[in-house]
Amino acid sequence: NRVPSSSDTTIIPSGKTVTITDTSAVTKNVCTHGILKYSRSANTKLQAETIIVYSDGTYDQGTVASPIPATFTSEVVFTNTPIDTVFDPQQYGHGLIGLGTVTTHGA
Repeated sequence: NRVPSSSDTTIIPSGKTVTITDTSAVTKNVCTHGILKYSRSANTKLQAETIIVYSDGTYDQGTVASPIPATFTSEVVFTNTPIDTVFDPQQYGHGLIGLGTVTTHGA
């Protein structure tokens, strides 16, 4: 286990939660079958090319019951890189692909 770099694909397995807790999170891709969550007690930012939330995964950038407080910022920044049509011939990548539960809610 280590902190991902801008060239890594981060995989969150089912049953695991990864929480973004600061503004330095960078990875190439995130593939989640578990939970990708943003802190409610700090400014946060995730930079990635593509985030895929599979049908059994959750992307939690605030919910109605637990919003990101108004005193904090929560950002996702999608990197501006060319689409690799060999790896992604259908060109689905670059952005948030939500096949599971996706919530974004601020106070």
